[in-house]
Amino acid sequence: MRGVERQEQIKSYIHASHKVTVADLSNRWNVTEETVRRDLDKLEEQGFITRIRGGAIWNATVSRSGARFLERKSRQVQAKQHIARCTEEFLRNCMTVAADDSTTVLEALRVVGDDTSLKVLTNAVEPLIASEEMAFQIISTGGIFNRNALAFYGETAAQTILRYHVDLALIGCAGLDLQKGVTDSNESEIVVKRTMLQQADRVAVLADHTKFGRVAFLELSDLDKISYLITDERPPEEWVARCAELGVELIY
Repeated sequence: MRGVERQEQIKSYIHASHKVTVADLSNRWNVTEETVRRDLDKLEEQGFITRIRGGAIWNATVSRSGARFLERKSRQVQAKQHIARCTEEFLRNCMTVAADDSTTVLEALRVVGDDTSLKVLTNAVEPLIASEEMAFQIISTGGIFNRNALAFYGETAAQTILRYHVDLALIGCAGLDLQKGVTDSNESEIVVKRTMLQQADRVAVLADHTKFGRVAFLELSDLDKISYLITDERPPEEWVARCAELGVELIY
């Protein structure tokens, strides 16, 4: 496991636990205590934690800023990493990508962080924070900053996206249904996602297995409008058949 991936997992674990020890982290991630201390030093530099004797505590101020983002990020971590690896090959064949602020999409961006030829248009804040780890060019939409989601929304974000044309849109979602298609739950987020779909030659929906058979509040896209459906395990046979019928490339 790369150091950056381990630090992200440790960060989510400390956020959930509030207080941890170096020994506990060393055992959980099967690394030396010296490695853990270096990871904690990095997280402290980024402002997420405070080092204490023998361990670390979560910074309360961070819990008020980015709470919803961190909560989403801590779910289905292994599934997101699997999806990210499945996305890597065709991401490396793209020159321009629009990426929403879903945590699965952000995990996919991490696997191509060394790609200096890639241009990424995004409303997410995390690529800006982690820009030293991501060599690709980042184009931020700007807009109304949502502190809980750590992302930009609103008319400004949508208008910025309309200035660009991209090879591929990377989109997360809250639900996938054979009749309702791709659905999501937040109106401000869905405006940005729809605009990204509009400006892309191809669309990749990244969704773990828990999203199948779920219908969220708002309809985002019909299934026949997407190019790739990337998940972490083989979905039910009716999904396999439907994707084949619509020409959607199913990747897992």
